[in-house]
Amino acid sequence: MANVRGFEKLAISSTSVPLASIPQGAQSFYGYLESNDVRARSDDTDPTAATGQLIKADSEILIGGEELARIEFIRVSADATLQGHYYAEPVEVIAALKAGNTL
Repeated sequence: MANVRGFEKLAISSTSVPLASIPQGAQSFYGYLESNDVRARSDDTDPTAATGQLIKADSEILIGGEELARIEFIRVSADATLQGHYYAEPVEVIAALKAGNTL
């Protein structure tokens, strides 16, 4: 069982936004993108509606490590919402638990 450190509901619109409320001790974030497609970048360059990794609506998102503080999101054409939990465990542990593995 994973140790939840916090929750985030992030509105993604026409200006790029980072994860807004990373709690102390969080090593990973597991969430769900609702409503519309977005683009993301974690290389210290802001995404645009046409540039960045495309994340389709209704996708699960798993982020960990340094990327937590570096990733930014922007909508492709219409506003979207990202909701999920922060965990104390590293991303590899959350991915294994999500896949149904016991640790």
